[in-house]
Amino acid sequence: MFSIVNYWHGVKGGMEIHGKILSEGLAKKGHDVSIITTRHRDTKEFEEKAGVKIYYLRNTVFGSRRKNWKTESVLKCFDLHQEQPFDIVCSQSFAAYGLAYFNTNKLDIPVVPILHGCIRQEINSFKNNILFNYRKPQTILRSFIGLFFSYYRVQKPLLLISNRIIATGKEIVDDLRQWYGVDVVNRSIAVFNGIDTTHFCPNQEYRNSIRRKYRVKDNEVLLMTLGSLNREKGHHVAVEALSRIKQKTPEVKLMIVGTGEYRTMLEKKILNLGLHNHVIFTGFVDNEETVKFYNSADVYLMPTLRVEGLPFVLLEAMSCGKLVIASRIGGNTSVIREGENGLLIEPGNVEQLTEKVQMIIRDGKLANRLSSSARKTISNHFSADQMIDGTLSLMEKVIR
Repeated sequence: MFSIVNYWHGVKGGMEIHGKILSEGLAKKGHDVSIITTRHRDTKEFEEKAGVKIYYLRNTVFGSRRKNWKTESVLKCFDLHQEQPFDIVCSQSFAAYGLAYFNTNKLDIPVVPILHGCIRQEINSFKNNILFNYRKPQTILRSFIGLFFSYYRVQKPLLLISNRIIATGKEIVDDLRQWYGVDVVNRSIAVFNGIDTTHFCPNQEYRNSIRRKYRVKDNEVLLMTLGSLNREKGHHVAVEALSRIKQKTPEVKLMIVGTGEYRTMLEKKILNLGLHNHVIFTGFVDNEETVKFYNSADVYLMPTLRVEGLPFVLLEAMSCGKLVIASRIGGNTSVIREGENGLLIEPGNVEQLTEKVQMIIRDGKLANRLSSSARKTISNHFSADQMIDGTLSLMEKVIR
């Protein structure tokens, strides 16, 4: 498996969590799994975790395709293949794009990318970048060059040499159809992300402990967002909605879990809106501990402005039996059915978010029904075992 960055680097975003669950799951089933990745911060070159062999390339830049990654990653793959031949090469997102520029006959094995997003996600980010940096033409130009390079020099070359393509959400398949044509789509299959539903589950003790720690009273409605603090995640939309919700429901608080450069901007907005007593910043929370924070909330908000594949935070919150209100964008619509197991809003629409939170506060029966249905949805369709088995089944077919 090629992966620019992975869970054992200490980075625990959606793609990194997916890589950990999948690689450890395959190793547990008796398969030999190796990960080729970028330089480790501690300069280590190899380690083995839960049966997974991880090779860190010293002459690369941590978490980046820049400099030597394209060449070094492919040469490492060739070397390992000579020692013990691989049956299949997987690419987390487009990390293995270097294979398109080398003589892959040396490998003579199938290549399968696992896509967590595609060009539409990057275009959406580019548009948001224009809105946020409209007075910085150099920043916009760099962003455009990056978008152009990603499409023509990274994504397209890899997809053209791939035997099959795994998409973690149906929206990614639609994206492939629009931007890469029928041939690519015919080689694509959706295998949804999955999580450990025995870990992410309702727990009253977790709920009580976190609410005590952050002094949230039993009668207060606790809204929650979780993720890196950047503008594209839409935390400011949740803050603006909170200022309106508070007018009718004074006993309401918003817990913002995560860190990032956008926190300063959020704090200014919170101060200007007079919400300093209604917002809790927790700072960084390790992925193993997030289950406690999900359980503490009454409603989980995901007002993202960014097109994403299938966010793990969405699955984790729903698996904990949380009522979720999310943007109608990207992979969110692969999971949430409006009014059945959650609620959807148009991205950036503060008024819709306000109305739906107020509706939930008024209607306890609706809230309970949606919460229960959310848990069942994840247990039945988005478990880690289903993701591992679905991926393994495709791999075996491709190898045969």
